[in-house]
Amino acid sequence: MTKSIGTMTRNVVGLALMTALLPLSPSSRAEDVVDPGESEEFPLHHAGVFLGAVTETGCERDATDWALGLEYEYRPVEKFGVGVLIEMVGGEADREFTALLTGIMHPGGGWRVVLAPGVEIDRHERHTAFLLRVGMGYEFVFQGGYTVGPEFNIDFIENSHATFVYGVVLGKEF
Repeated sequence: MTKSIGTMTRNVVGLALMTALLPLSPSSRAEDVVDPGESEEFPLHHAGVFLGAVTETGCERDATDWALGLEYEYRPVEKFGVGVLIEMVGGEADREFTALLTGIMHPGGGWRVVLAPGVEIDRHERHTAFLLRVGMGYEFVFQGGYTVGPEFNIDFIENSHATFVYGVVLGKEF
């Protein structure tokens, strides 16, 4: 268990460093990065691919596995959007798929705060459980509406453990 906690700590610290240093990278200071407050218009739609990892703790097996997800957001007002997220987890994770209805607040400056109820499908026992995802991320918007952003989430799973989900979303606004 100590080894798993060490792995999880390294992953969380790595994501935090990446998030902190990304604004300093040459690509994020390039002229093609769009200032989120630059335009009075905001995109109504955003579609993205999530590439990341899932760290399960407090269960039979503490482990980190890969995750791949598809997400869509409809943003009827500037500060709030709703959408769906479907995620697949590989490796030895307890769950195989997650489906969520997302509520996303955009407080400004590229930040995203996520609150999402959903279900997980356990591949070993073939049952579903309710989960609540709470998370945040930062979105860099480039010319043409392309986006890149680190994200960190915690899933609180019914009658179970908390799971950390973190990675990068590659997307397109339209």
